[in-house]
Amino acid sequence: MDGLLLDTERIHLQCFSDSCRMHDLVPDIQAIHACIGTTWQRTREILEDAYGGAFRWDSVRAEWQKLYHQRVKESPAPVKTGALGLLLMLSDLCIPCIVITSSSHADAISHLSRANLAEYFVDVVGGDQVKTGKPHPEPYLEGLRRLKANATNCWALEDSKNGVLSALAAGLQVFQVPDIVPPDERVEETNYTLCKSLYDVMDLVQGIDDER
Repeated sequence: MDGLLLDTERIHLQCFSDSCRMHDLVPDIQAIHACIGTTWQRTREILEDAYGGAFRWDSVRAEWQKLYHQRVKESPAPVKTGALGLLLMLSDLCIPCIVITSSSHADAISHLSRANLAEYFVDVVGGDQVKTGKPHPEPYLEGLRRLKANATNCWALEDSKNGVLSALAAGLQVFQVPDIVPPDERVEETNYTLCKSLYDVMDLVQGIDDER
């Protein structure tokens, strides 16, 4: 969801930076980039490792979340280019879609509803609904369970390395549309496809539909 369907990662990045400055910390952009697509617990581990003993996680996170929720309440996160067109195409083809996100289930439902995208998904797996989040495969395995689908028959669309690794480990065919962070050259898999935009994904879907 974040960074693929909705342009929320830039908001998160700005709010993280503002929160750091409020606590007399220099924003570590490289560290926060490594957190994209993963859980709050993993984010804490990455940031505490980057900052060491100077990092007060509870205070920074509280301010970060407060700033973020204020921003998205005032103005809903923009829908990413091509997202609505792709969802309309998949809906017309009767292809069921499910959201697999590291955001909480409640936040995901709120974001999707405010963006008028909720109706295009049969379910949402939130980061708070699994024991181990991305890059672990559990979120996607839970999504497959809810869809009652085989991984080999499903596509995963992701923007981040953590999401790509999660979906690959679950056995799905993966397509990455990078957002803020460029694709990681270390992620080299035969079933991993890099796309410049969601329009590229629409072309791939159209190609499959033409073969039917």
